[in-house]
Amino acid sequence: MRPWPWVLPAVIAAAIVGLPAAAEEDSDGEAASKATIEIFDVDIPLLDGGVLRAGDLRGKYLVVDVWGTWCGTCRRVMPRLIEIQTRFGGRGVEVIGVSAEVSGDYATAVRRAKEFAAELGVNYRLGILDPAIYGKIRNVMKFENDDFTVPSTFVVDREGVIIGRYPGYFFGQEDEIADLLAQRLAAEAGGSGGFRDPAPPRP
Repeated sequence: MRPWPWVLPAVIAAAIVGLPAAAEEDSDGEAASKATIEIFDVDIPLLDGGVLRAGDLRGKYLVVDVWGTWCGTCRRVMPRLIEIQTRFGGRGVEVIGVSAEVSGDYATAVRRAKEFAAELGVNYRLGILDPAIYGKIRNVMKFENDDFTVPSTFVVDREGVIIGRYPGYFFGQEDEIADLLAQRLAAEAGGSGGFRDPAPPRP
């Protein structure tokens, strides 16, 4: 499944890059679960040529980040997502980047995104927006009208429930996401005695 080339310019035209934001947690877990599962009820084309299917994501914590090569804030965020993948990847956490690259053709969009990811040393799987994913992410992030903020990040638990939304970026966002994951994993392990968090020391 390939993204439709005409959709990608619409994404950037609607983007509001780098807006300050605060995390939002859902009180309605059932509604959030349905919305989250819906997002991954479609195949996501990966930059390496594979396809990320809904079944691949079940039972994992997910950190889903929408990014673009033209987004200066994304360049600051992605190295911290690399750290999160390194820190929690062995505990059932997966970071997934979804490129909102803008180009007149699919091959150029993929090439630009892959070059950018290689430059940053990205260690997590990367997909690319298509019309279905674009629309469903807008719904999950609760964007209104034609708004679509890049970057946008959300966190999903093992049951598919959204436990954090981050439209745009605010300082310390990555630490908040990492703390949320660490707390959830520690609780699953029955407290800190069952989960040894290899967290790097903070300055």
